[in-house]
Amino acid sequence: MREWFLPANALLLPHSGGRWQFRIAGEGKERSDGFHEARNPKRNLTRKGFTADKTIRRWTARKAGPDCNGNGMLRHNWSLGGNCKESVRHRMTIAPLGDSAVVVTIGSGCDEALLGRVRTIASELERDLPRGATHIVPAFATITVFYDAGRVGEFGDFCAEIVKRASKADATFSPDGVRTVEVPVCYGGEFGPDIGDVAASHGMSPAEVIALHSGGTYAVQAIGFAPGFGYLGGLDARIHTPRRATPRTLVHAGSVGIGGVLTAVYPFASPGGWNIIGRTPLRMFDPSRAEPAILRAGDRVRFRAITEGEFTAWK
Repeated sequence: MREWFLPANALLLPHSGGRWQFRIAGEGKERSDGFHEARNPKRNLTRKGFTADKTIRRWTARKAGPDCNGNGMLRHNWSLGGNCKESVRHRMTIAPLGDSAVVVTIGSGCDEALLGRVRTIASELERDLPRGATHIVPAFATITVFYDAGRVGEFGDFCAEIVKRASKADATFSPDGVRTVEVPVCYGGEFGPDIGDVAASHGMSPAEVIALHSGGTYAVQAIGFAPGFGYLGGLDARIHTPRRATPRTLVHAGSVGIGGVLTAVYPFASPGGWNIIGRTPLRMFDPSRAEPAILRAGDRVRFRAITEGEFTAWK
């Protein structure tokens, strides 16, 4: 692992012949140069006139497997602002995922602020897809960019464009723009057959489980498993419950479950191994709607307890 200290507007790219290329953008034009690994890479850059002054980024570069042209792909780490001795505040990496996608990772964990940044970056990339990109998938701390290899041109330029747009979008993130979705739930009874087991495993009553589950605010960390199935983070630790040892062959559409540290709503009838504690009358996915899925990555979700009578009337 080697470190280079470059100006804040530098992009470091893979280049042929085992070289790394960096580009300095400014005043409407780019200046570029290439260099080989040296015993003292920092001094090597300084000789070429690239010194770590003013606002800098700290780059940590290492080969991360070949791209479609056989060149090395880079992982990028940087600190925004300050000097080269500061800790890294925002960590972003880009790495290949097979031969038709790259994954941009902006951190670790699943807190709401991180997810908001993921959604902001994904929205910007979706608004104006980089040349060759086909679709964007945000999830947890990542944004996956799928592409048509025949249309991306120079792979390093493609990755650099993604990093450039991602970093620009990341700087505009505001938590005020996050959407909140309310999901009504009828807990227990025939709609929540596992609520008693969940309560017993934590030494509490079903009513306490309902209060904790409906009292939280959740963040949609990812959409997966089935269309419209949102993985919701933010579940109270007091009701974290492992998935069932034996999955059910049928879980009804709208069922609300707990699986480990997450909670979720099944959009379709399907097999499933989560602990079912209730059911919503909402149709979580409907292909006839302009936006088929009620939930999207980055949303906030709140559950509201309703009675069986309200559930029936809703239907």
